[in-house]
Amino acid sequence: MITNPGSKTILCFIILFIAASSVSGQERKLLKRVKGAEYEEFEVRSDNKKVRDGIYLKYKGSIQLGVIVLERGHYRNGAKDGVWEHFYSVRPYNVLEEKGTMINGFREGLWEEFYHIEPTSDSYIEMRTDELTVYLPESGVLFSRGMYENDKKVGIWEFLYPGNYTYKKYNYSTRQPVPLNEADKNVTSHERPEYVGGKSRLEHELTNTSFKTGIIKSNGSNSGSLVVEVTINESGLADNFIIKSKTETTKLFEKKALELLQEIPNEWIPKATNGMSEKAVIEIGISVIYEKVLSNFSTSKIQFILD
Repeated sequence: MITNPGSKTILCFIILFIAASSVSGQERKLLKRVKGAEYEEFEVRSDNKKVRDGIYLKYKGSIQLGVIVLERGHYRNGAKDGVWEHFYSVRPYNVLEEKGTMINGFREGLWEEFYHIEPTSDSYIEMRTDELTVYLPESGVLFSRGMYENDKKVGIWEFLYPGNYTYKKYNYSTRQPVPLNEADKNVTSHERPEYVGGKSRLEHELTNTSFKTGIIKSNGSNSGSLVVEVTINESGLADNFIIKSKTETTKLFEKKALELLQEIPNEWIPKATNGMSEKAVIEIGISVIYEKVLSNFSTSKIQFILD
């Protein structure tokens, strides 16, 4: 099964494995692991098959959908090392979700996160597994970028609208928003708490987390709308989630919605008056919409709309 991007420019990045390879004097072998519709291909040391060492690829494959790449990177002596890429697992497929460097199993240095939007780039990377071929866009639509240190976000991160327009900045080391212009430098008060990265990132995190964790299934059975009261303390941490109002929801949906809000990164900018942080209560309105994207499959798309 070959997915063809047409006449677009192709940058060749071919993953071809052989039974054994030698890099820096170390013999390696390819192993393949299958679990349901998911496949893993990875290299291990010839002298110890429990130690991953070399290229790693995780994907799904089907006749109907072709190759759906989930993750790719490199192992060194059993730990993730070098550049790693994660891809969205739902439609549109093969869209880059995040990319950055791992050192000895920890995120270090620059990482970039991307919108779940098909990029308009004319450049594609050709990638082959041992059975299938897929063409991946060379880049994605940038959503945020910043630095990691020992697996934690540090320093200034910027959040961008499609088109590379920076709309927010936040310093994870000082836990403070960063002014974008001279007028922002004089702002010492925030009337209400705000999620780091704003409403766009909150919707982004809710949608991504729901798919990754399976908290809210994409089959339409738990759809509905509700308003949740959330307390944001002086440190910018959310707690005490209470459902205030609801329309046509089930008890299961209400439970799952609360669980989801507690699962996303707990990153809030607290209310502040004259530079002093304060505890505050806000209300978050959530509507979950299911959009069927394939007439002959049960695949659906979850969309969170925040009031």
